[in-house]
Amino acid sequence: MNGSGGLFLSLCGPEVFEMARALVAPEAVQATPCDTIQEKLRNHYMPKPSKIAARHAFYHRNQAEGESINNYTTALRQAAMHCEFRDLDDALMDRIVCGVRDIHLQRRLLAKPDLMLQKATEEAVASEAAERSAQEIRKSSSPRLARKPVPVHHEEASSDEASSSEDDDVHQTKRERRKFQQKSKGQPECASCGGNHSRAKC
Repeated sequence: MNGSGGLFLSLCGPEVFEMARALVAPEAVQATPCDTIQEKLRNHYMPKPSKIAARHAFYHRNQAEGESINNYTTALRQAAMHCEFRDLDDALMDRIVCGVRDIHLQRRLLAKPDLMLQKATEEAVASEAAERSAQEIRKSSSPRLARKPVPVHHEEASSDEASSSEDDDVHQTKRERRKFQQKSKGQPECASCGGNHSRAKC
C-alpha cells in the first residue's frame, strides 16, 4: 500500500478495514493508494448530498417570520453549499428578491433593471431598519385612551326627582283631605283659593 495506508487502516480498526476492503474490491486493499481508500470511505460514511435536492431546498427557502435580512442571507448561503451554482451571487440575489416577506420591498427590487446582490442586500437591510424605526415612532406617538367620565350626579338627580314627585303627592293628598273636611262641616269653599270661606270674602 502506498503512503501511510497501512498505518491508517490499522488505526481505524477491523470494522473500517473490512469496509475499505469491500469498497476497493476487486482490487486488493493492500495495493490501493491511501488517498483512494480515504475518498471511498468518506463517500460511504458521509455521502455528498444530491445537487438537485440541494437546489430544490434552496429555491424553496423563503424568509421566515421575524427573520432578519442578514440571517436570511446567511441561511441562503448555507443552503447553497451543495448546489454547485456557477454564479452564486446571482442565485442569492434571485432568491432574496423572490423570498423576502415585505411585498413593498420586493416590488422595488423587481423594478430595478440592473440589480446586483450587494445592492439588493443593502436596500433590504435599509428597508428593514426603516420599518423598525417607523414602528417605534408610531408606538411612542399613539395617544393614550381617554377615560370615560363617570356620571357622579346621576344618582343624586334621580333621587331629587323622586323626592319632588313624593312632595307633590303629599300636597295633593292634603288638599283632597282639606276639601273633604270642609264639605263634611258644611263650610263654604272659596272658588278662587280653595280656602274655608266664601269667594266674596276672599
